[in-house]
Amino acid sequence: MIRSVSLLVAIGVVFAALGIVAGQAQKAEAQIIPFPFFTPIAECGTVITVPSVFPPETECIVWKADSGGAYIVSGIEAFDIGDRVFVDGLVCNTCLTTCFAGAILNATITDPCP
Repeated sequence: MIRSVSLLVAIGVVFAALGIVAGQAQKAEAQIIPFPFFTPIAECGTVITVPSVFPPETECIVWKADSGGAYIVSGIEAFDIGDRVFVDGLVCNTCLTTCFAGAILNATITDPCP
């Protein structure tokens, strides 16, 4: 985090210096852009499998949202592949998984999909 803020400040200083050289004095400011760690999701989707990164040659049971994206959801393994369910939870935008899928936290699963 410190390196990225320092880099933003350094880039801002370079652009400010270029503006002064070009006769256009500008004030350089580092801006912090908030990153949404969790995004709400509430929609229907299908229980599917995707390849696992570790261990190789295995599959993960995940939920594929109708709007796109596959997600690990706690409790989804209780359903059969192909089942349509409604998931309400928070997409974790910073979570790492061992499957080719994201993660949904604090999920409520409703069967069948309304």
